[in-house]
Amino acid sequence: MKPVAVWISRYPLIAFYVICYAITWMLWVPVMAERSEVAELLAAAAVFGGPGIACLLVARVAAQPAHTSRPVPFRLALFGAWIVCAAIFVVNQALTRPDIPVPALVLFVLIAVIPAILLAAATSGAPGVRHTLSSLARPRGHWGWYLLALLLPVAMRLVSVRLAHLLGWRMLTDPAPAWASLRQWATVVVIFLYTLIYSGGLNEEIGWTGLALPRFLDRATPLFATVLVWAFWMLWHVPLHLAGYFELNQHVLIGSFFGRFLMTWLYIRSGGGIWTAMLLHASVNVTSQFVPVTNASLMVDGAVAIAVLIAGRMWRHPGECRMAQGTRRCTRDRAN
Repeated sequence: MKPVAVWISRYPLIAFYVICYAITWMLWVPVMAERSEVAELLAAAAVFGGPGIACLLVARVAAQPAHTSRPVPFRLALFGAWIVCAAIFVVNQALTRPDIPVPALVLFVLIAVIPAILLAAATSGAPGVRHTLSSLARPRGHWGWYLLALLLPVAMRLVSVRLAHLLGWRMLTDPAPAWASLRQWATVVVIFLYTLIYSGGLNEEIGWTGLALPRFLDRATPLFATVLVWAFWMLWHVPLHLAGYFELNQHVLIGSFFGRFLMTWLYIRSGGGIWTAMLLHASVNVTSQFVPVTNASLMVDGAVAIAVLIAGRMWRHPGECRMAQGTRRCTRDRAN
């Protein structure tokens, strides 16, 4: 085995973050220096695939293969996934940015191969990769956890808006309403699908939740594991913040901190379902585009995060509640 492969096998978590940051930050440097179409294209490619590509590389080398179903031919899976990802991208651009230049649209359609590779790898390719991403192809646990991941951010934001009205607090954002017609409802659905694939769902959570979280849970309590995942997640956004594309304000930092506890809790409750984190992350991002943010948002987010922290007893020793990699349930060691 080559030295780099040995290092990845021995330190998969460190390798994942090093590779992820190297890929992403290298492509974000041009957009930090100069805003141009080429620089923005590179920045988008980094967002689309940085954590995911790092996940695939590490999983291929470090993950222990497991007995999985017969793989689908990779080219067939890739072609099907690419058609879906490209179609979602084109329809989203047609609804939200109809003036996008045709050459740029073609380039972005080609870039759609990146999330397509991530989806195709869940059912084909190296056994170690299929093992790590198995819950993408066959979601684990009860479907209710996935529905909760989808709807909880919407409910929390609506409650926070109502609470802000009762307290007389002003809205901090004023997003355009999107509830007036069926066409607007269709737009919300398309934006959600786009976000789920390209902007906070598959493109990020395949790495943060699919690879990093279970390995942290092998070594730490869910509470500490969540803090670690959140810290490295926010650090990853720093170049975008410096370039002016992403604002790391108190609402983003504190709100994402609380949100991470919901992701960890849902991941454990679903038996290791990556889709729970993807759906919740995408739902949070899309909800912010249509429902105002208020000072009450952090109050509601914090209350829900504390509730799941207590309900899940996330401070307990990992031996008492550990998500075993590749299993379909949260295993509990009651020896103590």
